[in-house]
Amino acid sequence: MKKITKLLWVTGLVMVLTGCFGNDDQQNTQVDVTTNEPQEAQTDSDEATDVDTIKTIEPAFGGTLRIASYAPKTFDPIRNDQQSVIQVLGLIYEPLFVLDETLMPIPVLVDTYSFENEGATLIIKLKDNVLFHNGVQLTSTDVAYTINKIKDSDITGYKNQVKTIKNTTLVDALTLKIYFEQGYAFALSDLTFPIISRQYVSSAEYDEMHPIGTGPYRFVNYQQMQNFDLTAYLDWHGDGPYIENIKGVIMNDSQAMETLFDQKLIDIMNPSKFNWLKYSSNEEQNITSYTSSYYDFIGFNFDRPLFLDKETRQAFAYAVNREFILYDRFINHGKMVNAPIIPGSWYATEHEPYYKYDLDLAKRLVESKYVDFDGDGFFDYADEAKQTSIELTMLVNKENSLRVHTADIIKKDFEALGFKINLDIAEPTQYYEKVVNGEFDLLYGGWKMSQVPDFGSLFSSNGQQNHIRYRSETMDQLINSITYAYTMDQLKASVNNFEAYMIEEVPYISLYFLDGAVMSGKNVYGTIHPNTEWMFHGIENLYLDF
Repeated sequence: MKKITKLLWVTGLVMVLTGCFGNDDQQNTQVDVTTNEPQEAQTDSDEATDVDTIKTIEPAFGGTLRIASYAPKTFDPIRNDQQSVIQVLGLIYEPLFVLDETLMPIPVLVDTYSFENEGATLIIKLKDNVLFHNGVQLTSTDVAYTINKIKDSDITGYKNQVKTIKNTTLVDALTLKIYFEQGYAFALSDLTFPIISRQYVSSAEYDEMHPIGTGPYRFVNYQQMQNFDLTAYLDWHGDGPYIENIKGVIMNDSQAMETLFDQKLIDIMNPSKFNWLKYSSNEEQNITSYTSSYYDFIGFNFDRPLFLDKETRQAFAYAVNREFILYDRFINHGKMVNAPIIPGSWYATEHEPYYKYDLDLAKRLVESKYVDFDGDGFFDYADEAKQTSIELTMLVNKENSLRVHTADIIKKDFEALGFKINLDIAEPTQYYEKVVNGEFDLLYGGWKMSQVPDFGSLFSSNGQQNHIRYRSETMDQLINSITYAYTMDQLKASVNNFEAYMIEEVPYISLYFLDGAVMSGKNVYGTIHPNTEWMFHGIENLYLDF
């Protein structure tokens, strides 16, 4: 742990010049992954008339960073299913690879790796200086043991990440081979699960509430329903960290995190849904933003004859003023997209947002298809005798208040096109039932996209989450080409073709990916690089004014 060794003698050293630091106000975070703007020094205009003051904090080892978490049901990283606890366990445990801001896999415990057999065999050599927190060296046996443990577990969030692994073989203490069912471009991205110690987990001393990993922080204690403590692991193989201790404050609900932060009882937070309207102009905090994995869309029910017409779907897409929604609801903290492809990811395409707001073009696409017989401004059914308007129901989840308010904007956009819209704002249980049963014409919803995107689940003919009942042999083939790509170039080409077909077909109106943010107090310095999966990526670069 080179950084701590160099800094122990200056523990607590703080160099102070008079003044105050300005605040980082930027876009792009996973709130629910990345642009980081540099901090700029600012001085209050009134005070500056007397003297220009700047406070400089030099990096030094020490201090305690306070974070919030739900009460852990377990600290077993394989069995844990609590998102806030996953963030904590990422400080204690490490994976073979971690994803950077572009979702590119970066080696953590791996020294070298190579592929054979067209990507179906991965050879990994581990770093030789990695110790678990009990002093036992990491070996290839621990990696193989972790993979098998996940495969055998009925309760784990990492099951999908090992489903393509057939088996492993040990070459030596630091080397192993991982055999996949086939070459797979996301093979390294799947190897981001925490590696556990076979020696510890299989011993009589194992305690699931006392985690032992290889990460920059080791577990100290947990006071049930109150707090837990971590401290820097001095034999960590990495360079850092500066922050000596981390104290976890137990919260009871998601609203408590913001309350704790506002009251300065915690120093850093990453809410799953970031309130840009509340915090974007607050100069008491630093904001590190990133493009999140939260994707909003409007889906068409393909069981409705109206939406089997492609030009009608395209007209609806042009009619939605996404630019206004992003500005009005999120102060432009989001990115318009053509498909559920996380912007800024290494496999993202270079396509510009296609269906930009154009009501005139939208009307031209449908003016020869539908007629307003009674002159009330809405298209009517073809039976002139009835002269009843085409009424469409848009289903919205009542639990998401921001989406409910946005739905009213979208309703007005669609009605300006000429279609009467009824909002069905349903309670969560009813909402999910109606989604599954197809009880909607238009579905306003959102997905948290995985770090390894599963487009097949959403759009393939037999996809588990294809609630819009979309069927297309061409789409099935495009999704298969993504699934079976085993080089990065193949994958990028396949994703490009998928997005082009999404633009043409419009099974969804892709709205945007929202920006997320990690917020920290003014006592926290340095730069982190959060992404859609882990808020503490780069924590070794943070330091405190203590």
